[in-house]
Amino acid sequence: MATDAPLPSWVVLNSAVRIAPGAVENEPEWAIKCSHRQAYPYAWRGVKEASASMARDVTLLARLVEPPDLSSLYIRLPADELRRPRFPMPDSGNGDDDEILDGDVSLSEGPLLRASVRAADEKLVILTSTLPDCDRASFYLIYNATKTSLSMIPLLPSYCSPSFTIRPLPMRRRSGGDGGDGDYSLAIMARTSVLDEQTRDPIDRDVLCLWPPPASAKPLPLSGRRGIEPWWVKQPHFPSQKPGSFVADTAFWADLAHGVLYCNCDDVLAGGYDVQFHYLGLPMECRLDDVDSCTGRGNPAEHRTMSYVGDSIKFVSIGDGLHPDLKVWALLPATMEWKKLHELSMATLWGLEGFKNAGLPENLPIHPILSTQQDGVLYLVLPAEEKVEEDIVVAVEEEDVAVTEQRYLFGLDVCNKRILSSRHLPDSGYLLGFDMFRCLDERCLCPHAAPSTDENGARPIPATRKRKLTSSPSPP
Repeated sequence: MATDAPLPSWVVLNSAVRIAPGAVENEPEWAIKCSHRQAYPYAWRGVKEASASMARDVTLLARLVEPPDLSSLYIRLPADELRRPRFPMPDSGNGDDDEILDGDVSLSEGPLLRASVRAADEKLVILTSTLPDCDRASFYLIYNATKTSLSMIPLLPSYCSPSFTIRPLPMRRRSGGDGGDGDYSLAIMARTSVLDEQTRDPIDRDVLCLWPPPASAKPLPLSGRRGIEPWWVKQPHFPSQKPGSFVADTAFWADLAHGVLYCNCDDVLAGGYDVQFHYLGLPMECRLDDVDSCTGRGNPAEHRTMSYVGDSIKFVSIGDGLHPDLKVWALLPATMEWKKLHELSMATLWGLEGFKNAGLPENLPIHPILSTQQDGVLYLVLPAEEKVEEDIVVAVEEEDVAVTEQRYLFGLDVCNKRILSSRHLPDSGYLLGFDMFRCLDERCLCPHAAPSTDENGARPIPATRKRKLTSSPSPP
């Protein structure tokens, strides 16, 4: 049951969403109010019914605790929803629009639902989720704390595949919009085959997919007959400096090996169909032009992060090059230049009194998380054993990888060179910082009391490694 203790202002959130039929395990928790629901389902009969039912019956809950303890989100569905017959989804990428017949079902044991937190900022919490009776991840669940509303929309199909990251970027209207929801749009950069307006021949092109779409967006001019509704698109124009292998890993399209790709929100939400983008490289000493498995550079997200802290963008890099140092940079808005704020060697970190007293292993920290509430405070994951890179890492969504090795989480005040707290980490998904009062507030939370469940009642469902997005059919 939720206690009378005040809500923490900032937490470390486990991206793996727990699934609970009917009730959640007996922990301090909050129900997230939802006064309005809407769903944009697939056209196939079985999936359409399942998505409408899930949108109607799903309940979101949160367990919120002070770091270094982990906070979690939960999805609660009635037990009979989780026992639905299983509908195998066809692959719409091959052009088949066959409807799933009601007889084409199979039964399976246990909940098939998989869910993961993808983004959380400015009163929005965005999850990806499967349906209880389908094989593949297929939907975004978007919670709008301002309106206490829940929206359910399909992921982009395989023929319009995200090219930077599957994680949507929430974009806010700063000077008035031109339609859509009235306060925000989710943006995903994708690549697809479209019809050339002059020759009418199919060509591969980048598109900026938006939902809810502003009035200046257009339906995707596909070379085939299928669309991507409810998503509409605009045409991005990239600067010549953008690397061809640009792979974004954070909310504002930052490639942690190269630099930042950005644009004006008003150009996207209140401007015309064409959107001009700009590019800013990382500090010179942090640019990774070549993948190097010996230094762990094949997966920059493991040792780097970038996010807004106050009115500036902060960038953290750990262990690049021959010297395993932790460095914190800030992007100066006036000059659009990087300034190094802090630098800490691993020898200094391992020698800190709090580090030794906690009995932490002297290994290179990974997955840095910037606190948005305390200047100069980081939370870092520490593996119990040093990770050895045997092969070049294949780029995948970082939050899609389930973590099972023994790890620790500790808080570091890098300004004062002080360990704030530490704990042993249970098995979890990707960890992310969650600013309570930017994402949720007390108005949309209410105490929730739930009895304990049996061993099948509540179970952690880590996100799984995905290399291919699911497909969605055209709307009816």
